[in-house]
Amino acid sequence: MRAHPSYTKIRLIQVVGFFITLVVVFAALTVMFEMMRSSDVLPKTTWLPALTGAIAAVLVVWGIWWAALLPRRTRALGYSLRPNHLMARQGLLFRHVTSIPYGRIQYVDVDSGPLERAHHLVRLTIRTAGVTASKVTLYGIPTERGQQLRELLIRRADERMAAL
Repeated sequence: MRAHPSYTKIRLIQVVGFFITLVVVFAALTVMFEMMRSSDVLPKTTWLPALTGAIAAVLVVWGIWWAALLPRRTRALGYSLRPNHLMARQGLLFRHVTSIPYGRIQYVDVDSGPLERAHHLVRLTIRTAGVTASKVTLYGIPTERGQQLRELLIRRADERMAAL
């Protein structure tokens, strides 16, 4: 199953907010350094205003690129329930597939932030009894399906643990 399409909107709001904050900070630094330079607090030949302005420009370009890839990155999120394990996948350029045996599952948490609640979505965080990849998060799951999935994973984990 893939992440719900509304999850793209949530991620877009988060990414745009983050990049706007960064650009505003660097733009304010540019103005501050320019004012300090014009009032002779900084030497006239200082490169700080140009550097902070260039960083702000790079952040704008990076933010546009990041936002453009969000729909594809969201479609790359998914999971599959198999008879003996849960498969989780993520990543667009560097794809990552994790297989979690039900018997290794220790905790299943259902979380949601304000944007996710507004779109009736949750995140499932699955913690396992391993050292590497001991936590896997499934994003953009409808609320009702998330609760059902949590109960199913806990039940299957209990069954597998009882068999040991």
